[in-house]
Amino acid sequence: MTTTISEVGLLAIQAHHYGLERRKAKSKLDAAYKTWREETSTFHHIERDGAEWAAMMRSTKTEYLALDDAKRLERNAQARLARAINKGVKV
Repeated sequence: MTTTISEVGLLAIQAHHYGLERRKAKSKLDAAYKTWREETSTFHHIERDGAEWAAMMRSTKTEYLALDDAKRLERNAQARLARAINKGVKV
């Protein structure tokens, strides 16, 4: 079964959209990390799995989960696009 060029185009647009959403989610997480650091006056390197790390992760959990979800949606969109292309494109 082949895929039409318009179907591939739509999947490409969706993949691009989810890529943009992932980048937005990453920016929001970075901003949340920065805000937490400013609010707690924590400007030094934070060791992973330490008390400060755990506090930061608790504080930014919503943004972290949003990024995780955005990455999943992007991966799925990329996979749908790849599968459609691999089926063969009917021009």
